[in-house]
Amino acid sequence: MNKELFLALDVVKAVLLKRMEREAKLILHDEFLTDKQRMAGFTLYREIGADFVAFIESLHAIKLPTFLFLVAQKAIENFQDSLDLAWIWAYDGHLPEGKKINWLNS
Repeated sequence: MNKELFLALDVVKAVLLKRMEREAKLILHDEFLTDKQRMAGFTLYREIGADFVAFIESLHAIKLPTFLFLVAQKAIENFQDSLDLAWIWAYDGHLPEGKKINWLNS
């Protein structure tokens, strides 16, 4: 298997997790949220991140580069959408109609 492809996947994972950490810290310091909202939003970010890391690590078992790329691309898109939805959930206490936080959802 192409080691450069896995390296690229791990770099993207690291960048997205850095974004998650930065945004989780922003939620913790957001003056417009109650303490309960802050902690709930922060916890949600951490859970999304842990699931994402486990999933990306499981991709190393895939042997077809094209399939690996497609699965990883979709997971990354859904992960980013979930981070955006976590902000909405923290502020509103609910998600928009028809939306759910499930970064594996296709």
